[in-house]
Amino acid sequence: MSIFLMMMMVIIGVQAQRMGTILYGETVYPKVDLPPEAAPWADRIPDKIESNKYLHFTAEEASYSKGPDIENPELDNSRMARFFKSRNEEVSYTNLKEKSVMLQRAIFGKDFIISDTIKKMKWRVVASEQRTILGYTCMKAIHEDSLGSTEVWFTPMIPVSIGPETFGGLPGAILAVNQFDKKIILAKEIKLGEPIAPILKPSKGDIVTRKKFDEIQAEKMKEQQSMGRGGGGRMFMFRN
Repeated sequence: MSIFLMMMMVIIGVQAQRMGTILYGETVYPKVDLPPEAAPWADRIPDKIESNKYLHFTAEEASYSKGPDIENPELDNSRMARFFKSRNEEVSYTNLKEKSVMLQRAIFGKDFIISDTIKKMKWRVVASEQRTILGYTCMKAIHEDSLGSTEVWFTPMIPVSIGPETFGGLPGAILAVNQFDKKIILAKEIKLGEPIAPILKPSKGDIVTRKKFDEIQAEKMKEQQSMGRGGGGRMFMFRN
């Protein structure tokens, strides 16, 4: 085998490690840290809600969106069921080259596309702690903010700074997330090479800045609280 051919095979192999599709399982625990106003209807809240999400990625961009359906027998045709169905339809797009993100979010039935920059998260890497996920050696990293502590496990064996939702900023793909003990995300399947589906940007909703979206969300929450429906939004406060 010629040196040129060997070099080409190495290059192709490295490129293949920097693109692919990861299937994640998400589990949300709604009863963790319930606000006091949720007490009257806490017995109607399911213990956990599960979903699947796909992360399609290359070295320059990634999208995170709905995966195969999972049955959640505890959810009925309630407002909470509609809320989680809406959350499951959300789409996140990250452009690593331009350091930008686009997030499709819904507020009480109205869709928005948040146009934002990639937020720099301050990670504390605990290289001494390792675990294996789907055959990939991972290291632990922790982020602290006003909402609580987020623990992730990332692998330098997939050398792209991506992860589920808009998590990233580490020297490798994030394969597991524990956010405030309320949301657990874990890789279930990894396929390197060409992504199994196109990387798409969110296309449904009005385009707004993060600041404008936060203002709209706060106003809608006030309206709901004034109508005696408050509390639900606070139950599911996450970073994204």
